[in-house]
Formats: sequence, C-alpha cells, structure tokens
Amino acid sequence: MLPENIKHLEMIENVITRLSNIQTTLKGWLVTLLVAFMTLSKTLGGVHTPDKKIVISAILIFWYLDSTYLYKELMFRELYEEVRKKPDEPSDFAMKINYPRSTRFARRARAAFKPFMITFYIAVALLCLLFFL
Repeated sequence: MLPENIKHLEMIENVITRLSNIQTTLKGWLVTLLVAFMTLSKTLGGVHTPDKKIVISAILIFWYLDSTYLYKELMFRELYEEVRKKPDEPSDFAMKINYPRSTRFARRARAAFKPFMITFYIAVALLCLLFFL
C-alpha cells in the first residue's frame, strides 16, 4: 500500500473516531437530562414536573441526532473501504461522502433503526414513561 493511502486511511479513521465519540457523548447528555427531569419531579413533589411530551420529544431529538452521526459514521466507513480496496492507486485525499439523494433517506432510516439504537432509545423511553406515570 502506498504511503499516501495509509495517511488517507488514518484521516478517515480519525473522523470515524470523532463521530463515534460524539454519539457516546449524546447518549450521556440524554441520560443526564432525563435524570435531571426525574430529580426535579421528585424534589418539587409533583409541582412543575416536566410533561411527558417534553421528555418524549427530548428522547426523539437525541435519537435523531444520534442517528445522524451514526449515518455519517457509516458513510465514512464506506469511504474507508473504497480507499482500502485500491492499494496501488495514489490517493486524492478526498473526504466526500456524497451519495445520490434517492438513497439518503433509506440509509438514514437504516442507521436510525439499527437494533442497538432501537433497544437503547425504546428502553429509555419506557423507563421514563414508567417513572412519570
């Protein structure tokens, strides 16, 4: 493999790592926010407790953000594979992940409904609904 291809692969790996770290951070922020909602509702004794709609919309917003970063991570993984499969061609250091508009929605939906995404966010939603009933 050519040295510039190795450098290009390292660049792509760094982007994938950053996107993965952002996803972990988002999950941490969601849990922190929900624990804050739960603490406030217990502390205030039912007065000014967060509405279920607010809690569910927060979960949906974080699910959307998380799936967006997962979608981008998956696109960079595909770019990594494209570069890796051409070891003897000099790299142009392109970082473009543009795909046809017709496939973007399907790819994003696949990212949003990966089994671990569904498991995490549905479990969080169910726990919150049980807590706020």
